Amino acid sequence: MPMRRPSLKWGLVFAALVALFCFCHSVRNLAAAASFQQFIYIGVLSAPNNFKRREQARRRWLKDTRAKFGQEARVRAEFIVGHTPLYSDPHVQGVLAPETALQTERQLDEESKLYNDIRRIPLAETYLTLPDKSLQTLQLGVTAGYRYIVKIDDDRDLHVSELMSFCSRMIQVDNVYAGDNLWKKKGYTSQLGADGKFVPYFGGPAYLLSHGLAAKILHETSNGASFLLTGSSSEDVDMGRWVKEAKHLGANVQFETFGLSEPIPDPPQHGNLTEGDVDAMEEAP
Repeated sequence: MPMRRPSLKWGLVFAALVALFCFCHSVRNLAAAASFQQFIYIGVLSAPNNFKRREQARRRWLKDTRAKFGQEARVRAEFIVGHTPLYSDPHVQGVLAPETALQTERQLDEESKLYNDIRRIPLAETYLTLPDKSLQTLQLGVTAGYRYIVKIDDDRDLHVSELMSFCSRMIQVDNVYAGDNLWKKKGYTSQLGADGKFVPYFGGPAYLLSHGLAAKILHETSNGASFLLTGSSSEDVDMGRWVKEAKHLGANVQFETFGLSEPIPDPPQHGNLTEGDVDAMEEAP
């Protein structure tokens, strides 16, 4: 008996089912996106005296990003800046900031009023406080209700198009940890914590966390003073440890590597501190 060709009726039914599936998938994506009024928070870590670095970042990507997406309040990019630390005998009360620090504050105030892209936080700026600064950056993004939080240094070029595309693809994933460079095994002893162990992490110049993962780190992990029991002053290494702890607490974390950023050509020396900051530390008693 010759085989019967599928009827037009069943072909139409199959096509309708495919269309319904695509529609439901689109609606699900829209619903997931709508649950967060804001999309991406970009915290650019910058030291008080890094005036030139901030100007470079504005010219290369931040100013255009704020102009393109800021009106929709979907993407917010701003510099995160603490204050110059006070150096004195820790037992002396009433220590006043030196004139150099006051001058920096005056310049920062003028810069902030001119560009409206600086978020000041109550934190002394040193390498040792970078873990605290990174946590405060996560807190700013989570509190404001952003779906994704990006931490990036002020000497990096952010690949905004790649970032937007990546976040759109990850819309269904609750716990995302992503960045440029994933360290999977130890390369230096400085990557070990106080417990002598290595934990995979994304390098500190730039990385991303989803809202759910960042909130779990902030509210459920031992990210406070007790992190000294296992962590170090390396904020990126500590972030990897907090992500691992979040996994142990039930978060199904998805690690993703993509082209998030690259160095701005000829960046100043001393990482996230200027020569003035380093000189101040060396002159401190």
